Amino acid sequence: MYHLLQSVYGYHAAKLKIYQDLLDAYRMPNAFLMKYLKMVDGQYTFKDKKEVSQADTKLHNTFLRLLNVRYVLSQYPLPDTTLKMVFPPPARGLPAVFEFADSLPRVFFPKRMLDIQGKDAILRHMTSGQFDPEETAVLEEKPPFDIVASDSNRAMIKAWDLHRIEIHAETKTRSLLAISEIYYPAGWKATVDGKEVKIYKTDYMLRSVFLEPGKHDIRMEFKPDKFRLGLLVTLVTSGLLILGTGIGIRRKTVKLPETQP
Repeated sequence: MYHLLQSVYGYHAAKLKIYQDLLDAYRMPNAFLMKYLKMVDGQYTFKDKKEVSQADTKLHNTFLRLLNVRYVLSQYPLPDTTLKMVFPPPARGLPAVFEFADSLPRVFFPKRMLDIQGKDAILRHMTSGQFDPEETAVLEEKPPFDIVASDSNRAMIKAWDLHRIEIHAETKTRSLLAISEIYYPAGWKATVDGKEVKIYKTDYMLRSVFLEPGKHDIRMEFKPDKFRLGLLVTLVTSGLLILGTGIGIRRKTVKLPETQP
């Protein structure tokens, strides 16, 4: 995100556990490619499109929708009707770019909610083949109110960077705005029209906020209390060190005698 390059594959071994849990539950990324392969005469070769498991395709497509995937990069010609090559490989050994036809927006309004408790039960439901993040949001606590689906609800991203997300929404009904960004309560704060609101853990690893009917400006900022405390301690300590160094230098300064002509 620091370089504005976002990948659901993951970029570092130090992932948040809830993200690794989701990868494991959907058998990503290894099983994504393996579903296209078969063994022939001791060697792997690609299946025909009709040979690819529809259950595995549906499972992995749910993962792609959940995490707002728009494009898949692959060095191989994937036999998948839901992936369309939009840029061929620029050179041998480099990946082609495939567009995922069923992607979800980065922010969207689920039509209903489901309260499920416990990691295993949540992930079991989400990988059952019956879960669609656009239809149903999985929460882990009682919501403040029921939501009513409306095709007239709209949301537009105004800003999205490392420490700040801004969204403008217009809702006709009481709604839940799901945001395809990892849930991280140790620092992220949310406001709706300037008033602080609760961020709800949604679909095991995403975040959401509840909205009343009307026009709203949603702002999320990364403001961890420990970071601010650490910054204050650092500034005070640095100031004391600079002051102490200055006093020490002054005390060691010796006035040299004037040179005689």
